[in-house]
Amino acid sequence: MARADNAEETRRRVVPAEDAGSRLDRFLAGCLQHEGLSREKIKVLIRDGKVRVNEAPVNSPKTALRPGDTVDVSLIPAQTRLQPEQGELRVLYRDAALAVINKPAGLTVHPAPNRPSGTLAHRLLAHFPELAAQEGFRPGIVHRLDKDTSGLMLAALTGQCRLALADMFARHEVFKEYLALVGGVPHWRETIIDAPVGRHARNKTLMAVTPSGKSAKSAARLLYADPEGRFSLVAVRIFSGRTHQARVHMRHLGHPLVGDKAYGWTLPAGQDCKAARNSEKRGQPQAPKRQMLHAWKLAFRHPLPEAVRAQAVAEGASPPAVLHEGCLSFTCPPPPDFAEAARFLSRRTVHVVVTGNPGCGKSTLVKALATEGWPVFDADAVVAGLYAVGGDARRLLLARFGDRFVPDAKSPVDKKALGAAMGLDDALRHEVEALVHPLVWHALQSFRQEQ
Repeated sequence: MARADNAEETRRRVVPAEDAGSRLDRFLAGCLQHEGLSREKIKVLIRDGKVRVNEAPVNSPKTALRPGDTVDVSLIPAQTRLQPEQGELRVLYRDAALAVINKPAGLTVHPAPNRPSGTLAHRLLAHFPELAAQEGFRPGIVHRLDKDTSGLMLAALTGQCRLALADMFARHEVFKEYLALVGGVPHWRETIIDAPVGRHARNKTLMAVTPSGKSAKSAARLLYADPEGRFSLVAVRIFSGRTHQARVHMRHLGHPLVGDKAYGWTLPAGQDCKAARNSEKRGQPQAPKRQMLHAWKLAFRHPLPEAVRAQAVAEGASPPAVLHEGCLSFTCPPPPDFAEAARFLSRRTVHVVVTGNPGCGKSTLVKALATEGWPVFDADAVVAGLYAVGGDARRLLLARFGDRFVPDAKSPVDKKALGAAMGLDDALRHEVEALVHPLVWHALQSFRQEQ
């Protein structure tokens, strides 16, 4: 007979002699851990009248048990309300109890009020139907990565493994290391950051290093430093796993993550926003669109090593080579946008000088380059502005030569007359160049600084 969705099922346990005197909630927490029930949830069941001892209802979690007591618990078997959703999911390893996946950037880990669908949890449910036996909106989820952080994650495929892994994370027994592109170059090769992390005093959506926060410890190693000091590649090991910990601790050290605008990263000098937009138009390396953080290394002792052996036997294969003395270790290279961001930040300005006789097409070429988004300095246009009414070169020539090359108060410099005179008199040409060239050079320097 099919069971109704809200039909209760009873779990009966008999108290053995070794558990004499145990509290009711502790006894049930040990007996029903495979159901995914925490001690707090068991306390709620007891207070809701869902637990009976020797057929009599009890309402106190502290009830002491005696050998031979029968304990009945009425449960509605946990069913996830998530709907499986198809989507890319790179599974690097799986056995009967857990899986290791490579989460892409841009994917939220579990549902939230502003993200009821389209999460990693939905995809996990589609790839691992057995997760439907776990309760809540986060089946299989034992830790998380920020939406825009990529890399290695663990998923628990059974309730028993979920509880065991959660306990291991709580005791900091899982090795986690990230790769991070950060702004600037640190003065250290290795450092320890032991600084509490809590909610930002003014912006509650952000975290910060604050005395009132929870203890947080990280270790950072410098892997690569840009020769020009613009960025670095750093390995960040997380010991405590606070929200945004790697991002907050690197900001605390003065080296926020590249692309992490929430925690203070800005484009280096010379990498202005206009140039960043134009780089996409020209097919050049792209400016980072997310914080450059990737969970690249994960190592842990398998909480249920027999699941590895059982899976290997079922598939007719030997246990995985990564399993060594009960430990699993994984590494995963960062996605292509990591290298793209490094190439973008490594860009250098290349100065190209176009020169030629009048009428050779310089102006046409310059206009075409400007249309394509390239920064262009047009010396002819600058000189024309200096010779125009109100221009600095016009005032200097008028003060030195009177109206010889400036016909009247409303006219610009007569370039034909000036050019002819300079062609006939080298001393005059040198004198005019000494007046005008510094003004053009100043305009060129200003252009370079701006770009």
